[in-house]
Amino acid sequence: MTLFGLRVSCPRGSRNNSRAGHPAWECCAYFSDRTLATLLVLLVVAPLWGCGAKGPPLAPLVVAPVPVTDLAVRRLGGEVYVGFTLPTQNRDGTEPADLIRVDVYGMTTQPRVRPDRRLDLEEFEEAATLIESIEVRPRETPLAADPAGEAPVDPRPEQGFPVAIAERLSVAILVPVDPWEDERDDEEEDDDETPEKPVIVPLTTPLLPGPLQREYVVVGVSSKGNEVEAATRIAVPLVDPPVPPSAFALTYTEEVINITWELPPGVRAMVQAPATSTPPPPILQSRPIIEWPSASRYDLYEIVEVQDGSTAMPSPLNTMPLTTPAYADRRVEFGIERCYAVSTLDVVGGLDVRSRLSAETCVTLVDIFPPAAPEGLRAIGSDGAVGLTWQPNDEEDLAGYLVLRGVPPGETLQPLTPEPVLENTYRDATAEPGVRYVYAVRAVDMVTPPNVSPLSNREENAAR
Repeated sequence: MTLFGLRVSCPRGSRNNSRAGHPAWECCAYFSDRTLATLLVLLVVAPLWGCGAKGPPLAPLVVAPVPVTDLAVRRLGGEVYVGFTLPTQNRDGTEPADLIRVDVYGMTTQPRVRPDRRLDLEEFEEAATLIESIEVRPRETPLAADPAGEAPVDPRPEQGFPVAIAERLSVAILVPVDPWEDERDDEEEDDDETPEKPVIVPLTTPLLPGPLQREYVVVGVSSKGNEVEAATRIAVPLVDPPVPPSAFALTYTEEVINITWELPPGVRAMVQAPATSTPPPPILQSRPIIEWPSASRYDLYEIVEVQDGSTAMPSPLNTMPLTTPAYADRRVEFGIERCYAVSTLDVVGGLDVRSRLSAETCVTLVDIFPPAAPEGLRAIGSDGAVGLTWQPNDEEDLAGYLVLRGVPPGETLQPLTPEPVLENTYRDATAEPGVRYVYAVRAVDMVTPPNVSPLSNREENAAR
């Protein structure tokens, strides 16, 4: 017989022992209560085992690089530079990054067209222009050997290295796009329906659209096509840039290069000194009651030739924009040439716009600075000689000292040492006993020809 879907067999002969009218299962006299309880437990627990049934599917593991870092967008006149550092890790912390390329997109828009919603990445890519795709060389891939025996060259940048591109602001770029056009058309169709009640519109001045701006998005792409956008989107205004400075003046000392320039025409000046300035200006402190553009500022750049011809992200020497037309560069290294250029920086609509770079001005740093005159010269007479001592100089490029001697009164000092002596002592063994001599010392540096210091103090004495 069948019990709860299980086939139960009764012992032979038990069917004959059943009484008339009893249920069929009673014919099995040997089917105990414990056996029945065990079967019931199995019937309840068995569905929970699942018999190897699969659970809900897990989400696939997505390996994607972290977003690019150090993203900077800087407009200089008619060019916009986009710079960033290629990532070396994935989002899960593994290395190297699964990164095959980086795409840079740009889109020109009219601000305040749709200020209530930000485009997602897919919408931005559809409406924007792909400016450049940069292929990335994997860190684990060795360079192929060159058949000619020369060093292998792979032009692709490697993970962890800085990368920059430049976009020229052409006439076509100055034409804005409207990525919200379809949504606006749908809203206009909804507005065409006759309203049940007249709409009362308050008499207000409509918001004026801001200046055109160019917004940039940088996207890393993995080998599986997974896209990771940089954390920020940076825009630059597409207005006429300010005028750069035109006149430079360069002077330098042993410690600093002083760079100054004249104010360019049309430069924005500060209307009044801020009330919080320290020390307070010699005028009545006050606060402006109307919004006024901030004063022009400046960025100073060092012009360096790029050897491989790649694009370099222009980074100013100053960490903060300069409020005065001057900069002190303390990187003095004699024997090298330094070239500088300046751009004027204005703020338009909350965004920075810089002029093109001014004409570069160069200076070759030459060591024309002599050591300081030695101090504390003393002359001590002894048997057959005069001993000299003085305080040592502390210049890093010191080559030594020249010792000079003369016979007073009025005798011209002549050098006793044809080559500089290294120590700050000297013994004049050529001094004639009983003859008084006058001594002095000069310090010289390692430059060719050497720079010679002024004379030390003079000292007189004679050998015994």
